[in-house]
Amino acid sequence: ATFPTSVTAGDLLVVVAGRNASLPNPPTIHDTLGNSWNQAVWAQGATGLPNQISILWAIANASGMDTITVDDASEIAIAEFGNIVAAAPVDVVGSGTSAPPITTTAAADLVITGAISGSNAPTVSSPEVILQALPSGGSSQSIAMSWFAAGAPGAYTSSLAGAGGSIPIYASVAFKVGGGVPPTPVPVPIAGSPGTVTHTAGA
Repeated sequence: ATFPTSVTAGDLLVVVAGRNASLPNPPTIHDTLGNSWNQAVWAQGATGLPNQISILWAIANASGMDTITVDDASEIAIAEFGNIVAAAPVDVVGSGTSAPPITTTAAADLVITGAISGSNAPTVSSPEVILQALPSGGSSQSIAMSWFAAGAPGAYTSSLAGAGGSIPIYASVAFKVGGGVPPTPVPVPIAGSPGTVTHTAGA
């Protein structure tokens, strides 16, 4: 997947990757800017042929066009966020067969939730926003990625729902925000997937 515009040095790059039964823990990830990638969480659904999910992150080491590849993933979703703490940005993670509860500890967090399943018609409740959603096609699984800003330390659960299908698996990661200021998302469309972009503010 390629960002449609140049990423900005110092921004947080987030990837949700998934596959059915064959996603390594952690998967091998690389990009054209040579960023150093970290896995925040890996999880899988029920036994048998479980759907598997990984949320990975990097702090962009340079500005420029960036293409991300995750070996062995059958689908990925990507996003870029500014104003994230660069050193040890992960506050807390969670996973489950539905959106997991998490308890944040930082002054303000960006919460990213991903879902992998056999079919996809995801929904969220405001103020959470779906960044990307790609229905399953053929033997591929579906993927969804959402975000919201946690305004204060406390217990939160993503409203992302409707992944349904076979053996859904969800994962959430809370990233610490610089200066306690909520982040602004830069949604990225998945190539070949029709859809819309909704601006939460501005033109």
